[in-house]
Amino acid sequence: MRTEIRLYRRLTWLLLLLCCSGASSGWCATPQAAMQGAGQNPNLEAARLRLTEARKKQPPVAAVANYLATADLAGRLGGTLSGAEANEARLIYNSACQEVAVLLRSSAELWNRTETIVSPNGTYRLRFNRGSHNDGKWDPGYFESVRTPTQVHEKIAYQEARINDWGGVLVGVYRPADPRKYFLPRVGVACAVTAILDFSSSGTAAAGTREVTLSLYDPTRRSEVRLAGIQHPLAADFAAPLAYYPEPKFLGLMSMMHDRNLMCNPRTWIRFSMG
Repeated sequence: MRTEIRLYRRLTWLLLLLCCSGASSGWCATPQAAMQGAGQNPNLEAARLRLTEARKKQPPVAAVANYLATADLAGRLGGTLSGAEANEARLIYNSACQEVAVLLRSSAELWNRTETIVSPNGTYRLRFNRGSHNDGKWDPGYFESVRTPTQVHEKIAYQEARINDWGGVLVGVYRPADPRKYFLPRVGVACAVTAILDFSSSGTAAAGTREVTLSLYDPTRRSEVRLAGIQHPLAADFAAPLAYYPEPKFLGLMSMMHDRNLMCNPRTWIRFSMG
């Protein structure tokens, strides 16, 4: 019996010695060290915090500055992360593009003008892409307003889902001075729009200034976009423009048309007059 007790004591001391030796050699990690090793990407955390800051009540220019910084940070991370972090970076970028486009369109002094914006992350020279029908881009001056799918009270399911898509999905509303003259609905014509912020280093502006171009893509004509040298699927919501219209019978009419290329073509409305 005494021999067994001595053996147990020796084994206990041996185990303690091995644990101490392993800890001093780095074999055993403390819980704090393990948490640090699994810590989240600091740039992703910065992008998340910057988006939160942009959504706070503040002057439009200050909010735009935070949105640009958010999209810049998240966009750079798009090609460097994987898994859940890459998906979060994409969603942050998309939200920044969507929300800043709505904010800019609601500010007459900022929309469709070249502006220098100073943000916590640096200085940006913001430009608007004039758009080209052949290039699948809308002219910023074409729309009276742009809204998010939530703002148009989307009432029908998505017609198409694009996986790992990039860009802020929007509804652009085109309303001519005399819509009845062209057999257009009084509320205007709603179109699918995807906002993209494309960043690049400036070769002519002051040192440290980054060029950023806001483009309004027509997802019925484009399915991909190139960001930071990487080709990405372009986000799209083809159901949201239908939800803009107040008449349920009109939603059915447009759904039966199926051809998304007709939805924003005023000549289409000559055939389908709203009585």
